[in-house]
Amino acid sequence: MKTLKDHFVEAYDLFHHLSRFAWNPVTKKFEAEKVRQDFIKVS
Repeated sequence: MKTLKDHFVEAYDLFHHLSRFAWNPVTKKFEAEKVRQDFIKVS
């Protein structure tokens, strides 16, 4: 529960299509309408 609270904003945006990522129930994968550079993190 603490992890969800810590990351609530990111999860909320992701699941409410504000980040342009959406769950496809047919393919059972997340899909991105347009991938933006700020979402790509180099480790």
